Amino acid sequence: MADSLVCRAGGALETLVHQFSDPLSFYRELIQNSLDAHSRRIDIQVEHQDDTMVISLDDTGEGMSAEIIDTRLTRLFSSGKEEDLTKIGRFGIGFVSVFALNPDAVVVDTSRDGAHWRVLFKADRSFVRLARDEPVEGTHIRIYKKATAEECAQLVARSREVIRFWCRHVDGQIFFQGELQNEPFDIAGPCTVRRSHKGTTILVGYPEDGQAFIGFYNRGLTLAESTREHTLPGLAVKIDSRFLEHTLSRDGVVQDARFATLMAEVREIASGELPDLLLEQLEQRLRENQDAGLHYAAATALFGWPFRRRWAGAALSHRDGEAEGDSWRAVPGRHGSCHICYGPYVTDLEPGDSVARFRLRCEADGPGDVAQVDVYDGASLVARNLKSEDFPYPDRACDFSLAFRAAQGSKLEFRVYWHGQHPLRVEQVEVLGGARQRPGGLERNLFRTPAGAEVSLREVLAARPCLTAWENGPLVQALEEQGKLVLRARPGEGSWALLEALFDQPPVPAALSWCLPRPADRQHEQQAEPLRAAVQKLACSNGARVSQVRLAHFDGPERVAGQAVPGQLTPTGQLDRLPAGLLSRPAGLALNLDHPLVKTLIEVSQKEPCLAAYLLLKLFLRPDAEEDARLALLTWRQRCRKS
Repeated sequence: MADSLVCRAGGALETLVHQFSDPLSFYRELIQNSLDAHSRRIDIQVEHQDDTMVISLDDTGEGMSAEIIDTRLTRLFSSGKEEDLTKIGRFGIGFVSVFALNPDAVVVDTSRDGAHWRVLFKADRSFVRLARDEPVEGTHIRIYKKATAEECAQLVARSREVIRFWCRHVDGQIFFQGELQNEPFDIAGPCTVRRSHKGTTILVGYPEDGQAFIGFYNRGLTLAESTREHTLPGLAVKIDSRFLEHTLSRDGVVQDARFATLMAEVREIASGELPDLLLEQLEQRLRENQDAGLHYAAATALFGWPFRRRWAGAALSHRDGEAEGDSWRAVPGRHGSCHICYGPYVTDLEPGDSVARFRLRCEADGPGDVAQVDVYDGASLVARNLKSEDFPYPDRACDFSLAFRAAQGSKLEFRVYWHGQHPLRVEQVEVLGGARQRPGGLERNLFRTPAGAEVSLREVLAARPCLTAWENGPLVQALEEQGKLVLRARPGEGSWALLEALFDQPPVPAALSWCLPRPADRQHEQQAEPLRAAVQKLACSNGARVSQVRLAHFDGPERVAGQAVPGQLTPTGQLDRLPAGLLSRPAGLALNLDHPLVKTLIEVSQKEPCLAAYLLLKLFLRPDAEEDARLALLTWRQRCRKS
């Protein structure tokens, strides 16, 4: 080592050393310098040797000459990159950042133009340049610092995290502890538009997790990433451009005219090319019978409300009632009428059209008021009173939607006032808002019928509301013969979620709205003749207009009987009642052979038809005490006449 040059850095160095909030930012700066030297591979290692931690960084770049060492490496703000937009380490402070770790020594070995050099930096920031005899491929840097084994292990974990973040999409190979850290420049999701031009590549797509995200990069090095600022709802955006620059403190991206131009191009892709590509790919996957779950999820985000928040009933505020799992319930005689749910005082809903959705379940045992739901902001913006007939399915929750307009600065409550007459359970409250995108691609076939026929988005929107079923069967075929559209969808599937987003309410399963009882065979009809005759006689004596009583299969034990004619489509809303009064049209009553009690009552009716008829009608009609007494008296009289 013949030649040497010794220098001592001035006070300006200390200011630059500590300008980064994270001392490990030196990794980013050194990797930038290696990339600027056209290195295609960078190897980083952290080792613990004799109470000393050694951090090494080796690249395969162009190396440095004595002139470069003297005028660029060791001279502040002289990087020589000011006019080259393809090199982002422009401030001449990259190498200075190694001293943020307060090392005991830093050694740089490099070769160029047949000369080989070592630069040794001491703990007091003084340095010496020495000539070497052995050549070095590229540049090798060693950082030495006293540390325990535990401190070294902690730095290894943190280093891996930092390097992966800053070098996520570098075009080359970045190895840490022998493992490749960078990854392809892409978006993990079902559909992404890639546009490249003028040293710029833009990606806009629908992420798998639905989390809005934006990242800014220069040659794959991270400038800034965010899940809030500059994001577009439901979209992931990545921009790699030589026109993007990081701020002097390396904690953001410069927002100049070139930045604005790139963001305008992102918005243009997001509003046109991307949704068109999504719907095209969704249609293609359905046609080829490929999994379309992620594409449906992206389409749901596209057409749904940008603002969507929900709370379990138990998570809201309450004046009375009790928790039942995540729900909140009120029971007559145990709780008083009041706002059993209110809150949660939403303040960040954008002004404009919005929807509040209440999911409630009521087991009403008679007519009457159940509850009032409203949206409140110092005054009621919209309200609806709910009665027992608004809950057709006692064993299922029902959704009730209220449309309203949110104002700037609103402090919104979503309230449920319980009238105290019928048991009520609040399962969840949901609010939807923000500017929605109008459905496009109306001619795209985005749905299928249970039989596999293609259905366009235009047909679906025209059929509002549409029915759903997962399997093709007699009920679906009968509905289609009557001109009703039935789509293949079920809860938890992508097609179901998209329909819910399009119509602002859950789809309606065909089996919940319609029933097609199958006729029983002749043997069962004959065996059940005593029960059928007794039921018809008792029902008519009780004031019901019953034209016939037949046996049928309801394909499930949910109900003991229903107002229906076997083999004919019947709305489920009329199954649980019988017409009464002289002006009512007589209807058929079908006894459900799939209900275990019906089979038992057929046997009982062979000896006690009146008693069997009474038990069946009591279970079907669910009379109150007075009505039950009248029905029992009629049964007793008919039995006495028979005997």
